[in-house]
Amino acid sequence: MTDARNVASMSIDDILDARRTVASAEEAAELDRRWAEFPERDRIHVLKRRGELRSLSERGRVVGYSSGIYIVSLVMLTCVLLSINLLSLVEGRWLALISVSIQIAVLVSLAIRHHFQIFLVRVWAIVAVIGGAAFIVSQLAQAVVIATATAEEAPAPISFTKILLGVIELSAGVYFYGASIRSTRFEHSEHEPKLEGPWTT
Repeated sequence: MTDARNVASMSIDDILDARRTVASAEEAAELDRRWAEFPERDRIHVLKRRGELRSLSERGRVVGYSSGIYIVSLVMLTCVLLSINLLSLVEGRWLALISVSIQIAVLVSLAIRHHFQIFLVRVWAIVAVIGGAAFIVSQLAQAVVIATATAEEAPAPISFTKILLGVIELSAGVYFYGASIRSTRFEHSEHEPKLEGPWTT
């Protein structure tokens, strides 16, 4: 039986080798506890060196969330903005197709927890900031037109709905760009080798 003191002094390579020959579930659990004590970066480095870790760019790499508020608010806001952009698309504003495509990609990546979602969310956030700022600037420009219009001219009124939408998009873009970094993490557990043993199912 593997001595607990010996396990405590084992290196990562020793742990991996011992896990292949261990005879009981109790010993396997002890080795697994010791394995978990090593930093994830070190475990990944050793697995890659030994050729037992697939490329981290493979589809199996997934994302975990440290904040439930982040993921719920992101999904809700993305759905709302997607609905608005789909209406704009139906009305013939083809520029909305860019936002629709990105938002659908974000929702799909969130649903399957694909690691590429982090980059999609950042792209979506940048587009939201640009779009929100464009709404606000366009209405400010319209205010200038109204202020300088002559009595004969009849410029269109300012749209407070567009201003509100612009503020929401701009604020959401800034928030979620930072939150995508703070509230998400890569999970590599699926890349660790599947070792055979009496404790595995």
